[in-house]
Amino acid sequence: MRRPAPTPSRRRDRVAAGVLAVALAAAGGAAGAPETYPSVLVDGQPMVRIADLARLYGLRVTAAGEDRLALSSLYHSMIFEAASRRMSLMDVQVWLQHPVGRVRGRWAIHRTDADHLIDPILRSHRHLVSRGAAMVVLDAGHGGRDGGAESPATGQLEKDLTLDIARRVLARLPREGLTVRMTRDDDRFLELDERSRLAARWCPDVFVSIHCNSGPDRSAEGVETYILSKAGAASTNARNPTPSSLYRPQPGNAHDAASAILGFALQRRILRETAALDRGLRHARFAVLKDAPCAAALVECGFLSNVNEARRLADPEYRDRVAAGIARGILDYCAAVQKARLSLP
Repeated sequence: MRRPAPTPSRRRDRVAAGVLAVALAAAGGAAGAPETYPSVLVDGQPMVRIADLARLYGLRVTAAGEDRLALSSLYHSMIFEAASRRMSLMDVQVWLQHPVGRVRGRWAIHRTDADHLIDPILRSHRHLVSRGAAMVVLDAGHGGRDGGAESPATGQLEKDLTLDIARRVLARLPREGLTVRMTRDDDRFLELDERSRLAARWCPDVFVSIHCNSGPDRSAEGVETYILSKAGAASTNARNPTPSSLYRPQPGNAHDAASAILGFALQRRILRETAALDRGLRHARFAVLKDAPCAAALVECGFLSNVNEARRLADPEYRDRVAAGIARGILDYCAAVQKARLSLP
């Protein structure tokens, strides 16, 4: 069947993505530019000075103070907060695995965040050359006897909303040449480890689990995207972010860089499509992420415990915008894989 001609907005998205990929490659490989950044040990932890990152990515300081450091170039922007795990990366909130620190008075971040989070997002071509971009698994959260969260405002169950959103994503991807499988395509219960086993059986390149949020604070709202926490680092929502040997490597950590690229693309695209509050790209040890066989992310599409957000999620048109953001995030990741392959000599 002949693929329909791309719409003007889709053509603009593809052109913009191509221009950005070329620009990132140029920024990372320009003559005389450093190929990487040195580490400095601080209390036994490897740190990277932000000034060294700035040189690598061609950034200049645009604002500096005791509590905030902003850097930007034509293609990149970063804002760091002192002693915080929260930063802004190209206008998307991103949670670091370790707080921003200092090395001899100069701003620095943990090497883990530089290697497995920031560098993959900014220089995806270096991290995706061995990846595939053909098979996607969508995981609609909950199901059957596990209804998930329930909205006090609308009475809707998370399991029904996630399945509807997953189906809407499914409708968009095959026409772009991707093969798509769903861990569930009806109202059935699946154990968490069964979802991972199903995905592994299909040998996917991308795994996206779709959920809706809930919490005791009824004012909480917004979209979150989670990728697997790194070995030795606490999850974003943990109260104690101190590095610990208790945080051991999981099978999914083999895909840390690719998952960072995927998670960032999903969060950015959903925000663009929905104009929802940005709660950031975060880290967690969810079961479906720990055992993921490929690049993987879990999306929290909004809070059912928030009256206004629950009403938005009850609207099929809004859910369609959420699905469009997820689909376009997946397509951005797959396009980055293809461009990385083209960059091989």
